[in-house]
Amino acid sequence: MIRKFYFLDTTLKFGAKAFKLIMAHKNLETSYILLPYEPAKYEHSGAVGPDDLLFGLHMWKRAVLTCRQAGFRRIFLVSDDGLETMNLNHMEGGGALADIEFISRENAAVMANEDESALILDWNTVLQPGLLKKLNSGESDGTTKILLDRNDKPVGLAFMDGAAVRKFFAGSARHELSAAEWAKNGEERNGATGISPSDTADQFYGSVTNRSELRLAEKGLLVGTRHRPHYFMDTHFHSIFSTMISRWLLYTPLTANQVTLMGLPIALASFWLFSRGDYWSGLLAGLLLVFSAIWDCCDGEIARLKFQQTDHGEALDLAVDNITNVATFTGLALGYSKLVGQPLAFGLTFILLVAGFLIFMAVYFPRSQGKAGRFTGTFLEPLVYILVTRDYVYVVLLFCLLGKAGEFLWLAAIGSSLLALILWTGRALISPEGKTKTASA
Repeated sequence: MIRKFYFLDTTLKFGAKAFKLIMAHKNLETSYILLPYEPAKYEHSGAVGPDDLLFGLHMWKRAVLTCRQAGFRRIFLVSDDGLETMNLNHMEGGGALADIEFISRENAAVMANEDESALILDWNTVLQPGLLKKLNSGESDGTTKILLDRNDKPVGLAFMDGAAVRKFFAGSARHELSAAEWAKNGEERNGATGISPSDTADQFYGSVTNRSELRLAEKGLLVGTRHRPHYFMDTHFHSIFSTMISRWLLYTPLTANQVTLMGLPIALASFWLFSRGDYWSGLLAGLLLVFSAIWDCCDGEIARLKFQQTDHGEALDLAVDNITNVATFTGLALGYSKLVGQPLAFGLTFILLVAGFLIFMAVYFPRSQGKAGRFTGTFLEPLVYILVTRDYVYVVLLFCLLGKAGEFLWLAAIGSSLLALILWTGRALISPEGKTKTASA
């Protein structure tokens, strides 16, 4: 009988350990954002306070939206004073819906679940949601860890097991203790390990305490938006100029969608200039097209830095891009028709638009498979990403410089027809799972 109970007890203990091990590798869902005791003390001190703006967002709101977009479903704003100055209304931003509420440190110590690990984040810790999501999936293994900057100094971010969370709030209920201060205290850390994320050369993260650090955070976050896999010109050329424009736009009331719509007048101006058919109008139209490609990067940068990424915004951006393309080719046709006549000019444009529509359908549908669709992971994927960019504007500009703007229609009509044939042939050979049908047979 004793052996049976011993066997049962051992089995239950083993099961509990296995369950904890499985749970340890789940992404954390709870985050605590630490607010200062007296937010008003920052107003005339020269230091950065929770109500200071970073790209049009209060620092504390940016922390909330970062956690929200990184996938945290329960967000607690921890403070014992100054709650009347904080407002949860109009919490815009993408990401999963999250429960957001204020609690005191004392209540946090009571509410903390010893079986649930959590993120502790200082209100002035700035990082991109993608980096936080990466850290959450790779480092939240149920043990207590602290984030280190590139100089191995603690940043105000820590992953804590449930017992450490409760002890942290119990110890800081009577005095203001930030995650960064806790991390610097060797005794309080209880053997917590430091983590330094890899592959973050283009991503900013750190604590912001003064104006100079705020400016560094602005620059770092903007630079972080430049890296766009599959988009060579956007990464290495367009973003150099677009981030300069976006830095100014970010402190205006303009939303990302409004910036997208502001690209339409540029497209219409290019259409009118191309339709004139003379050299200098064509050259100016070509330069405007290049500027439109740069402007096209701004809405995405603003959307990411103001947490305004939505499916509606992506659809609007795609619609404006297509209107710009149609306006460009129609303007070129009108200008070219003055040299060769309308039948030839508009015949080439018709072929181009039909081929463009077939390319659009091949790339973007079905929408559930993403931008590259079933071409993802195949030899045609690089070609797809070239087609969805605006890099063709440089070919147009070259033709304009040579005084042959209308001749571009020949290249575009023939080239797009061949590309449409290649893509639809590829779709016929590639299964919806992204494998060639001959290989999967």
